[in-house]
Amino acid sequence: MLASVVSSGNERLAMIPATAAPLLDFEPIPFPPMPLDFSTVAIVLDADFGAQLHELASRVPVWIADTPGNRSSIESEWTRRRRDGADRELNVFRMIDGLSPSDHIAALLRTIDSQHGAAAEDGPFATLLVFGAPADAAPVAALRAIGGGFPVATADGFRVEFAR
Repeated sequence: MLASVVSSGNERLAMIPATAAPLLDFEPIPFPPMPLDFSTVAIVLDADFGAQLHELASRVPVWIADTPGNRSSIESEWTRRRRDGADRELNVFRMIDGLSPSDHIAALLRTIDSQHGAAAEDGPFATLLVFGAPADAAPVAALRAIGGGFPVATADGFRVEFAR
């Protein structure tokens, strides 16, 4: 049986028998993951979005409310990013008592637009997905102020297209 020599410079550090387990012992990914779509950004206000986060965060940048119902899924996505090098852009925020979901959306839009808007290195986002809140006057005014169109209701929130 052949053995491998692991060395550093002129020093011999160890002999590894050919029957030893590989140094990198993990399952290869069967196909390369799709890169994130930076043309879409999601805001999640749903306090129990949890299990749905993996699928969404694997496709688009996500801004999600830190709630007991979302916490374990948020931590799982952070672990995937560290352990597997998974491409994730996951931003967590705390809901402020006394503010409505619409107020949170309006406040988040300033930050999201500064990070994913016209100055973004990946290009500006063109679609905003919102989960866990209806489109009422406060977010509509904030969306219109940064170039958003009129929201279209979805089963669990709304979607807005931007002319950019």
